[in-house]
Amino acid sequence: MLGEHFIGYITSTVRFQPVRGTSIGTADLGGYAAGCRAANGRTVNLSDVLSALVREYQIAQRHAAAAA
Repeated sequence: MLGEHFIGYITSTVRFQPVRGTSIGTADLGGYAAGCRAANGRTVNLSDVLSALVREYQIAQRHAAAAA
């Protein structure tokens, strides 16, 4: 998601698959990842960022299920 807009999937091989009609692509995410840092300050790559997004989603789903 990008705000309220669904822009794509993260596949099981930790790759980004944009949905049809979105203006965000893998190169855009690569640029975003280049500006990201881990909590310890080290640089991360796109795979690291996508993996973190998957973990964040899974944790949010667990919390939502526990609250329900």
